Amino acid sequence: LADRPHDCDLLLDQNYFRGMVHRYNGLVPPTCQKLLGPEYAPLRSEFHQAKKTLRKRDGKIRRILVFFGGSDTTNETKKVLQAIQQLNRPEIAADVVVGATNPHREEIKQICSVMPNTTYHCQVENMAELMAAADLAIGAGGTATWERLYLELPTIAIAVAENQVETLEALGETGVVRFLGLASKIDIFDFIKEIRRLL
Repeated sequence: LADRPHDCDLLLDQNYFRGMVHRYNGLVPPTCQKLLGPEYAPLRSEFHQAKKTLRKRDGKIRRILVFFGGSDTTNETKKVLQAIQQLNRPEIAADVVVGATNPHREEIKQICSVMPNTTYHCQVENMAELMAAADLAIGAGGTATWERLYLELPTIAIAVAENQVETLEALGETGVVRFLGLASKIDIFDFIKEIRRLL
């Protein structure tokens, strides 16, 4: 966080910010080596493997990946599932991923069970494979942002925490994600409108 001094020899911040090269000026020792930006994002080896055989996407949306992090306490996943149901496009497949700590996982599992062409996943070990298979991701900021970008996965993103807003805004300005805003201000109709626009 660039809001306090850090006493370190090496500082890694993989997040993307406007003017990120100057973010830590005066906050780290002059001899500190700064590794700033997504090119330094620490990714698991499964993502490097998936990148080697990554297919070229053609812009058509046949499979959507829904993932809002391990816990998703505000149940953004449910909002997206309701939006997908409203679209009434059963030919579009959906992979829905939740973490083991998600308090809504049983409700999400139940919703997925009645939706056509929808697969529920809990605490997966093959996220890179799911991302590579998808044509569109809908999710939050955080670590998954860099995983999606590395695998060139078009994304509709929302911020589920205040500290995600600045990065997602900056990424939205560059055009690499479609940032809708803070989760508390987004409803299912915002998701419907944006998915329809991309379709």
